[in-house]
Amino acid sequence: MSKRHRPRRGSLAFSPRTRARSETCRIKREERAAGRRIQGFAGYKAGMTHLILADNAPHSLTKGMEISVPATVIETPPVRVEGLRLYKNTSYGKRVVTEVRAEAGAGAGAEAGAE
Repeated sequence: MSKRHRPRRGSLAFSPRTRARSETCRIKREERAAGRRIQGFAGYKAGMTHLILADNAPHSLTKGMEISVPATVIETPPVRVEGLRLYKNTSYGKRVVTEVRAEAGAGAGAEAGAE
């Protein structure tokens, strides 16, 4: 009997290989995130490009020269501002001063970054 020799087909990191339940991924978010930022925001990789930047690393051999850096393009849905909340620092920590919410509807809020 001969012995079968062949390389492994596929990574064991993705074992068992099964069909996904849905095309839409689950978006995980941290409940207690440090700082102010958008949490649990959906986006998918649309492609890659490159940027020409001036290298400002202090001890780099190419300091001050223009270098090509890879960049990822992420496609995201438009972000809408649905409300604002103002905080005030007190001796007990941050407290809410006021909160303003947009009216419910199709065009509620303003798109982030739009003028």
